[in-house]
Amino acid sequence: EKSGFSPPASPAPPQSPLEFRAMPLDPLERLSLALLLAMGTRPGLSGPVSTCDANGSLYFLGEWYSLDSDPCIQCECTAEGPACARTDCAALPPACIHVSHYPGDCCPRCERVGCEHRGQVYELGQHFQPSECEQCTCDLDGIARCLVADCAPPPCVNPIYEKGHCCPICKEGPNCYVDGSQHDIIPAGESVWV
Repeated sequence: EKSGFSPPASPAPPQSPLEFRAMPLDPLERLSLALLLAMGTRPGLSGPVSTCDANGSLYFLGEWYSLDSDPCIQCECTAEGPACARTDCAALPPACIHVSHYPGDCCPRCERVGCEHRGQVYELGQHFQPSECEQCTCDLDGIARCLVADCAPPPCVNPIYEKGHCCPICKEGPNCYVDGSQHDIIPAGESVWV
């Protein structure tokens, strides 16, 4: 019958110092090994152990960690001490319209791609009509490209705008002209005495 604390199982002795690899340890194993190291012993191994102390934790050879003070700094525990470098974040897609930055993450994340046009969000490749006179497409680069209708002058002097139509229409029909001249106009639907 065993009671109390027992140290973690001893790793197999390395063939040479270069072949030693760090193993992930659960918190109890890490604490046990840290206590043994503090007492100057190492089960099954002889010689000093290289560790790195950061973030209030003990890291072993080959272990990677981020600094709590700057998650963009990644370090590896080496025999020479911590070897650290700044993480380069990948560029976000040009069509990214919603970016999030989570605590503990170094790089921002793109949560949604698409186009924003006049306060509305559209999917990439989506065709939409924000008004009767516009036809738009959400391009893959996240830009809404729109064509606006170019209306010809209406053939009447009293055109009206109707919902659902971009260009003005002549409700009463086209104008009439006196003697084929474009100068003397008779508005559509009106009578004149000549």
